[in-house]
Amino acid sequence: AEIDGMKFNSWAYKGRVKFDDKKAEKTTVQMGTKDTHIWANYSLIEPVWLNGVYLKPGYYLPSNSQDLTKTKPETGGYAYYASEGYLTLHNYQLDMMAPTLDSCVTENYRYALRTFIPLVIQLEGDNSIKMINGDCVYVAIGGASGSYLTFEGDEDATLYVASGEDVGIRSIGGVTINGGNIVT
Repeated sequence: AEIDGMKFNSWAYKGRVKFDDKKAEKTTVQMGTKDTHIWANYSLIEPVWLNGVYLKPGYYLPSNSQDLTKTKPETGGYAYYASEGYLTLHNYQLDMMAPTLDSCVTENYRYALRTFIPLVIQLEGDNSIKMINGDCVYVAIGGASGSYLTFEGDEDATLYVASGEDVGIRSIGGVTINGGNIVT
């Protein structure tokens, strides 16, 4: 079941319940003659993340921002998530601080752009995604299991990717470049 951007994972009813990076809702049920607490465990539905923000279809994310908007920015670059699996980078610039040791366990902050689904990235103009500094392995653009990255754009479109000494672009499903220029 899906509730407010969360998906149901499991039920828990014994001992201490702790769900990292997840939401747990407690309810009481009667088992035999006594009331027992059970927890419904939910986690975020997170197909595509950019700059630590879960992208929603039909929204824009201005360069170096974490504020989604339904309105196309009048100035500056932006990322536009048109529909599930289709992202446009239009003169988008991101200079993201890589995680410190304290936050290395938070997966979505190890990536400037992370996808869990096949993703077509349409390049328009000059784009740049950089991970700066950091204490743990980090990836500028990454695709998890089941994902596949496809880059498209005309011959003048560019994406500059930098990730220090770590990974620039990684996708377990594979990478295809059908257009545009990728510089790592």
